[in-house]
Amino acid sequence: MPAFDSIVGLCRLSRACRIAGANLVVRTDSSAEIAALIDAIEAGGRRVTTVFEGKERPLGVAGIDHESEVELVVHGVSKAGEVVVQNTGALLSYNMGRFQVEAPEAFYLIQEDYALGEAAVPSLVAAYLRCIEFAEILKLVADDFRAGIGSPGTAIILTGRKLSIPLTYSQWVLHDVPSEEDLSQSRPAIFDDHLKVGRLDAIKRVLVRFLFNVPTEQRFEVLLRSWGEIMQAFLSDFDIYASGFNFDKAREEFERRKLDFVVKMNAASSDTMTKLIAIPVGQGLLASQMKTDAAYTVVNHALLTASFVFLLVAAMLVAAYVLTLRQVGFELKAESEMLRQRALPTYKQLRPMIQQLQTRLRFHQWGVPIVMSILLLVTTGMTLVAYSELTATT
Repeated sequence: MPAFDSIVGLCRLSRACRIAGANLVVRTDSSAEIAALIDAIEAGGRRVTTVFEGKERPLGVAGIDHESEVELVVHGVSKAGEVVVQNTGALLSYNMGRFQVEAPEAFYLIQEDYALGEAAVPSLVAAYLRCIEFAEILKLVADDFRAGIGSPGTAIILTGRKLSIPLTYSQWVLHDVPSEEDLSQSRPAIFDDHLKVGRLDAIKRVLVRFLFNVPTEQRFEVLLRSWGEIMQAFLSDFDIYASGFNFDKAREEFERRKLDFVVKMNAASSDTMTKLIAIPVGQGLLASQMKTDAAYTVVNHALLTASFVFLLVAAMLVAAYVLTLRQVGFELKAESEMLRQRALPTYKQLRPMIQQLQTRLRFHQWGVPIVMSILLLVTTGMTLVAYSELTATT
């Protein structure tokens, strides 16, 4: 961003600068450094007009005496994600509030004399950046987020009652933004994996309780002001939830689900193997019915065709069996993931059981089809050999 950095440098070398519409008006003194900055700004695609003694100078500051006062106008100073504005309040209202909860790629605030990324951050700008971080937390908590066209968007919570929170606020609320310490404590409290579902449900219910009767357009500002109270209420509600959560019950419930998975796997394997075992036997019977007499050639062809039909039916049974076990695998994964989110310590205790189930599932899913496929291919091959020999004899 050489052009943008040059604009920042131009502002800092000026006597005064201000935003006029889409342009930046700078009063400064002519110098070689100013000339270099103008060249860099114009090379970046922005046009700079130089006014000296009330007249425009087409050649910029060239030919003007050193340290003579000039006025520079940078046309279209803000482009895409590079924004130059008068102060933090102007940044919040820029482009219909687009940057209230999403900072531009680069910005410079003339009044605060601050460019994004610099070490010394004014308190008001620091509050603005924390507000963006706070909005990200709210987006993660919300059940849905609807981005607005030229606006910050709306977070929607659907727990209990629908709650819409437009992410709009004024500059004056920045003094109420939670501190960095509060935000760093809020993130793990809300998003920790231990009882994660219960945590999210608790914070959503607290938000609905605090904000439902607040006018929609004021909800985000009230949320910022009341975040301390909201977190206290959340921690209280979550403590009640956590103390009432029975880990033994979770273990017993998962053990019952384990039995269901084992029964499903065994039933699928038993049913499929019963059907598949009959097919090689049938193929053997077909092979034994083939005749050496030339008069039975058509019969032999029919028996060979029937053998291939048996093979096709067997392939369909194997495919159905594998799909059934994949569905059981998906259910096992969903159950274990839910247990991990609701009760991480219990999940860690039951992890060996889950791994044994997964190993057993993989055996059923791959071992049985492979063995049966080999058996079917052998019996089909034997049928083909018998047919070939009989054909050669006749």
